[in-house]
Amino acid sequence: MMARCVVAVMRAVLAVVAGVLPIRWWSRVDHRLPMRELASVSGLLTMFTGFAVGILGFFLYLDRFTRMMELAVARSDTPAAFPNMLFGPLAPIGFALGTPVGLVATYLCVTGAIRAITAAIVDDPRGDPLLTLADALGLRARTGLRAVQVRWARERLEGREVPDQLVTGEWVGIDAAYVLLASRRKPGWEEGVFVLTADTWYRIGRAWDMPRPEGLRTAYPLTEAPLGEVLRKGVEYELPTRSAVPRKARR
Repeated sequence: MMARCVVAVMRAVLAVVAGVLPIRWWSRVDHRLPMRELASVSGLLTMFTGFAVGILGFFLYLDRFTRMMELAVARSDTPAAFPNMLFGPLAPIGFALGTPVGLVATYLCVTGAIRAITAAIVDDPRGDPLLTLADALGLRARTGLRAVQVRWARERLEGREVPDQLVTGEWVGIDAAYVLLASRRKPGWEEGVFVLTADTWYRIGRAWDMPRPEGLRTAYPLTEAPLGEVLRKGVEYELPTRSAVPRKARR
């Protein structure tokens, strides 16, 4: 029984401490720690930590200010030039918004109170805002880096960028009027989009990757659109002259 109580207390403490983590991380430990149940407690703990930091920092700030003023008076030839040796009523605001320790304490108090209220009243638990922002920026940077790596790897397979090639659907072995072979993927060329030429409209089918001796190509099947077809989305493009591709390809 004692061991279970100790384990429960440790889980609760860990849940309160881990409550500052971004909300998307909670799912990794939700099954082990009562994160959502103690989200408001985590916010309150953050707020009280801010109060403690602020009170201690303010007294140190007050002591430092008093000593500086006393030293200034002692070194001055006209002590009357320092009529007010005490803090004014705006001193706490100056400390809270004008010093590093005060800013940290203010941040902890405000964000902790908001997290406690949203978790307890509107059932919307959340982690620390700065950690959440840093996590989002890091995730975006990792996603962008991964996309760049994928693009570079594909471009190595595609080789240098060259003009598009146009072959017949029969050459590829599919039921399509033409197949456009592009050395780079074309933005906006999605399945179902119309290619608008000066003479005819073509509907783009499902594209696929076609390995060629000169490099990887993106194959866009083009089927001639029947008369009266409703245009929903289209791209203007002039088809190149049909290419004489020496080696036959199959999908």
